[in-house]
Amino acid sequence: MLLAVTSLAGFAATAAFAESRAQFCSRMNTICVDTCPPGFACQSCPAKLAACQKNGCFEFIRTPKRCENEEVVPTCSEMRRRCLMQGGNESGCTSAHASCIRTGQWISLRGKNLGPARRE
Repeated sequence: MLLAVTSLAGFAATAAFAESRAQFCSRMNTICVDTCPPGFACQSCPAKLAACQKNGCFEFIRTPKRCENEEVVPTCSEMRRRCLMQGGNESGCTSAHASCIRTGQWISLRGKNLGPARRE
């Protein structure tokens, strides 16, 4: 597995592993489905997945698009902030943050692993 460190927009980003476009898009689709805020068109995730498989970029609802090979790995604190912005409750997001600090992985409030996060 390839491990690379770069700097993008002031964040130290870590590409945790090399993955195919299909794997990248599938992971982004999982994030889309698991973090879709109440009241948003979550049924748009499959169309976003299809577009990602063609162009390598996934357009999220509230956050900037992510493209393969350009992914910025967020900090655990950034993931907690996103959790709260997307309607998560304070105790759930704080518990997920504590787990992220221990493991370096963000587990959604629905129990799915949404990938690596940088410990701060």
